[in-house]
Amino acid sequence: KCTVINMFKHIFTIIWNNRRHNGWLIAGLFVISTCMWYAVDYVYVITVNQTRPLGFNWHNVYALNIGVLTPESAKFLSDNRHTKNATDDFYAFIDRLEHHPAVESVCYTNMHKHYVWMNQTASLVHDTITCNSYMRGVSSDYFRVFGVKGADGSSPEQLSGKANFTDIIITDNLARRLFPDRPAVGGWVKNNLNGDSVRIAAVCESQKYNEFTAHQSATYIPLIYTKKYPFYYLDAPYLGVYIRVRPDSDGEDFIRKFRKEMREQLMIGNFYLGDMRPMSDYRNIQLKEPRNDLYTYLSVAVFFLMNAFLAVLGTFWFRTQQRRSELGLRVALGSTRVSLRKLLLGEGLILLTLAFIPAIIVGANLGFAEIVSDYPVEFTLLRFLAGMSVTYILLAITVFIAVWLPARQAMGIQPAEALHEE
Repeated sequence: KCTVINMFKHIFTIIWNNRRHNGWLIAGLFVISTCMWYAVDYVYVITVNQTRPLGFNWHNVYALNIGVLTPESAKFLSDNRHTKNATDDFYAFIDRLEHHPAVESVCYTNMHKHYVWMNQTASLVHDTITCNSYMRGVSSDYFRVFGVKGADGSSPEQLSGKANFTDIIITDNLARRLFPDRPAVGGWVKNNLNGDSVRIAAVCESQKYNEFTAHQSATYIPLIYTKKYPFYYLDAPYLGVYIRVRPDSDGEDFIRKFRKEMREQLMIGNFYLGDMRPMSDYRNIQLKEPRNDLYTYLSVAVFFLMNAFLAVLGTFWFRTQQRRSELGLRVALGSTRVSLRKLLLGEGLILLTLAFIPAIIVGANLGFAEIVSDYPVEFTLLRFLAGMSVTYILLAITVFIAVWLPARQAMGIQPAEALHEE
């Protein structure tokens, strides 16, 4: 223990005696540490967010667009029933989709399409608490098609059974905000979209908009068309129709086969099957930009790491080469090569630590002053410590390599040659 303390005292003495040169080195390491932490923090945020559940399952799901014939089409039906109220035709369209042997379940949504920026927002009010929320009209089988589970662990089928004409289903994160002290199920909230008070029938798991976003607060409103609330052809562009295909029936050729089989069956009134694409297509389009941002930050992190490595390597290499005579003299006076490596490595790590202390202070001020983004992962002490720890470890490895390589070469000097140089 005394030997270690003496070694550190000796290292601090060496650093202090060369404080002019070491000051510039510490300043450089400080800048590198701060910039490196900023890039590492972003990668940490993305990594942590990726571990959080998406909240829905897009695999084996296809998005269908219902096409509407125009008056210019030879098959256009011009009677009043087909030009205005298309509720019966719409439900016939859905029914025929459900009876296809490859289709497991079918749903339709209004102002809500996964991986497509289409939203309607409003506020839910409970007592004195007001929370903004996405307002999503969905049919009851929406939860089955996208495999959305209940926050209590209930299955998508059970959640679909709780969807009814009058009640709503909200996400878990929204429920916790509206009802912080008790369960939300059975509670009543005011929907500022229409001013109605509605009951919460169930709470589903929180959902992300996509893999790179945070969990969104959402309200699922039952979407049912009746004579009082009919479906019109003009509503078709805002509607999303989705089918979940049985895994044993899905494949690369599924769309071609499905369209061939269903082309005539889905010609109902002025409806026809328009575009049909797998959800993976929409997903890849929306994730293109955040993926590019991630690659950019990864490139920045690698760039800073390489610069840190080259800067530290060059500096310590030069310092070690300048101290060849000193190292040889130490060997001549009885120091072992192992002890000299420990001395140089300890000196490098202490210099890094001295530079890292102000970097920690600057990083803390940037984070807790909300200059560093807290989306999609909130800035917490854990996030700050994790980012700083990873940054320090990466730089410590860099310092180790930068010290070990030139030290190994410099220690090849013979004691007699070192004494001659002195």
